[in-house]
Amino acid sequence: MANSLNPSYLAGVVVPIQAASNALLARQLGHPLWASATSLVISLIVLIPLLIIFKVPKPHFSTELFNQPIWIWFGGIAGMLYLTSALILVPNIGSTTFFVLVIAGQLIISAFIEQFGWFGMNQSSIPIGKVVGIGLVILGGSMRAIFTEIIEVSLKNTSTSSIPKQRTIEFVFMMIYQSYPRESNH
Repeated sequence: MANSLNPSYLAGVVVPIQAASNALLARQLGHPLWASATSLVISLIVLIPLLIIFKVPKPHFSTELFNQPIWIWFGGIAGMLYLTSALILVPNIGSTTFFVLVIAGQLIISAFIEQFGWFGMNQSSIPIGKVVGIGLVILGGSMRAIFTEIIEVSLKNTSTSSIPKQRTIEFVFMMIYQSYPRESNH
């Protein structure tokens, strides 16, 4: 299992980069769907040489392929939906919020897939530790959303012309400090 963690982290690192670069691509092309299409074409341009380099055998096309459950084709649809939703949502809600929600959604559906053995996966019960972990991720996402809302309301109620965006965290701590009750010297 330890050997599989490094590629997993690498995959996790490149996904936010993909979302940010594709969001810029969408702005340049004029629509998120054009950016999705371009990204998928680039994926093919990279994938085809890899198939050749690694001498991957040709796929087995047979009538049996078409007798499989319809959901075997959902991976491509899910990839396109994810890619396009990232293109649309990341510029609006921010990368961190988007990925916290994505991870929470992935954890929840993964737990159901494991619990009920959906999509041909092995069925296994979900230990309480996983349930608690999923709950903590959801709690963290909720706290992020609530904290962001508090900051936005505070910034609207304060003159922010002198506060550069990069100093927002310092501003928040300053506001917390100023709102903390102090003892009077009277």
